[in-house]
Amino acid sequence: MKKLIIIFLSLGLSGCTTIYYKSGTTQAEFDKDSYECRQQAYSAISPLDNMFLTQDMYNECMKVRGYTK
Repeated sequence: MKKLIIIFLSLGLSGCTTIYYKSGTTQAEFDKDSYECRQQAYSAISPLDNMFLTQDMYNECMKVRGYTK
């Protein structure tokens, strides 16, 4: 069941692809920031919460780190 929830949440975040931009950032820095924001969003909600809430939390985290869409 836990694997199914993780897969569902992953698909939710990847299904709405958004391109983020931050001047002077390398791909490695973006990957690190994106990973950390994803982990933060996953850990902040319960499995029963809405996957759109997870996406919103990810987007807010990226915005706080200086990225724009």
